[in-house]
Amino acid sequence: MVSLAPIRRCIRVLTRETRRILRLVWNWAVSVLRKNVPHHILTGAIFQVAFLVLCEIGWLLLVAPGPMIPGLAIAALALAAVLMTIRAIEPASFSRGEQIVWLVITFCLFFVEVRAILNDRTEFTVREAMLRVEERSHHEQQMNKLIELGRTEDSLLSTERELSMRPPLAAVVYSPLIVNKGLRERSLLVASNMLQFILGRQQSDPFSGQYPSFVAVGAGVNGTNMPAYGKETLALFDRKFGLELKGIYDEFSVLGLGRYTTLESVSRDSALAISGNPYAALRGIADDIRNLASLLPLQNMYSKVSDAHLAEEAIDEADKIDALAQVSLAQLRAGPDADAVRFFFSTHFDQCCRDHLSMLRNELMVRLGPSDHDPREMELFSELMDKSLAKSDSRLSTVVFYAPYLKALGDKLKTHSEQKDVH
Repeated sequence: MVSLAPIRRCIRVLTRETRRILRLVWNWAVSVLRKNVPHHILTGAIFQVAFLVLCEIGWLLLVAPGPMIPGLAIAALALAAVLMTIRAIEPASFSRGEQIVWLVITFCLFFVEVRAILNDRTEFTVREAMLRVEERSHHEQQMNKLIELGRTEDSLLSTERELSMRPPLAAVVYSPLIVNKGLRERSLLVASNMLQFILGRQQSDPFSGQYPSFVAVGAGVNGTNMPAYGKETLALFDRKFGLELKGIYDEFSVLGLGRYTTLESVSRDSALAISGNPYAALRGIADDIRNLASLLPLQNMYSKVSDAHLAEEAIDEADKIDALAQVSLAQLRAGPDADAVRFFFSTHFDQCCRDHLSMLRNELMVRLGPSDHDPREMELFSELMDKSLAKSDSRLSTVVFYAPYLKALGDKLKTHSEQKDVH
């Protein structure tokens, strides 16, 4: 059995030594407090120590969790002034040393207050600058949203204006065209419905930020950065218009139209493959449909024109644009201002030939059928009709390269007409 006597003896020794050490510390502290300091008395020291302890307690309770609050040092300075005034009532007891200590305390409080004021001013300036940046950003976001809405409304008005040019119903019913019968009107109606859908979704969009300025279409590119409302818009759009878009694009592609457009990309994948700005992408699809529909002739325009006459008109049109291009090429060789020649050619071509050429060519494609389509002809025609490239340097060369293809289409239709007459 283990004896507890040695343990108790050790505890008594430790207790005795601890008391002895504490007694020594106490005696030393009392001797220090009782020691006379030159030009300073004990009463003044007590006032100063009490004041500093009070300041420390106030600092821990009010300031320690955060930055220094302006005005607290002033309050402490006022309290110090009161204590100094009370001590100065009896000049004999207000020693020079105590006065120096009070001055040191006063200057410390002064510097603390100045620093607090400067920090507060800096924080206020930074806070105001951040608020102005946020307000400016919010204003820009609202302006961008209004601009996007305006673009959609303009596109809708353009589509409605193009749709109002459709022929009367009797002309549609008795039109001899088969491949693109009603394509112009149907595609414009789809584009109008799409834009109304986009406009409604834009007006109800709760997203307060700004959508990206870019548009991309492709499998797997739709990342997680798009807001949930934008993804929902794409899903609803695909569910509502996806099949119609594929059918419309297929009909346009039969005529050699729609290559290198947003409509083609979305038809190959889906609206869910859109990334970036969903409204700009969907509006771009509607604009593509409207632009392609504007290239189609009204359905009663060539209803009374025979294949032979249409072929002759195509050949004459090919000779016309080729002659126009050759004149401009001769001017390029003779004159130094090449940019001006290209600009005037492009302007003249748009005014005299572009719309008639597009309708004539599409009527040729309808009557010839898909078997006579040439990929190179389709590519050149799409480039020629692209309004974004209307003023580019390649417009003149495109006309020069395309004129033989248009003439070849006229020759093919003429050959088909002659074969029909023989049979």
